[in-house]
Amino acid sequence: MGRNRSPSSIPGVYTLTNTVSGTTYIGRSVEIRRRWNLHRSQLNRGCHDNRYLQHAWNKYGEEAFAFSVWADLSAVPEAELSDRLHQAEAAAYAAFPQNYNLMPIEEARVSHAAETLLRMAEIRTARWADPEFRERVVANIRAAAALPENRKRKSASLKLVKNLPEQIAKNIVRVTELWLDPE
Repeated sequence: MGRNRSPSSIPGVYTLTNTVSGTTYIGRSVEIRRRWNLHRSQLNRGCHDNRYLQHAWNKYGEEAFAFSVWADLSAVPEAELSDRLHQAEAAAYAAFPQNYNLMPIEEARVSHAAETLLRMAEIRTARWADPEFRERVVANIRAAAALPENRKRKSASLKLVKNLPEQIAKNIVRVTELWLDPE
């Protein structure tokens, strides 16, 4: 039988969805609320480990992201929790093929030694160096961006951002720099 947990510390799988692009970050935790707070803190400070998620956060802002619990596993017995978390996360990866996650679900199951993490980084770097892989990822991003509902969301988001005082000030500075640049 699962232990009693407060609603703010339930175990399970969560998603962080960019409502403009539809791209989702998938995660799992034994304390979802604490993990979400850590994500938000890192993203707001600009130091999240996932550079793609960080770039999107910087570009669209916190208000463009929706956090939700995808699988609540609070009723799962402790002895089964690790396996059930992995199964639920695998199901989430299948449900959200367009995601910010950096490694396949098979690699995400265990904590790795520093040497292994370095090797995995080399593998990811090599994967991105492969033109076929890059083309496939870019094609998926372009296909998602071309969807009418995503284009409408992006357009609405850009209109909101364009009229923010900070953005207006940045635009004025940029235009001034362009005018002063002799080239």
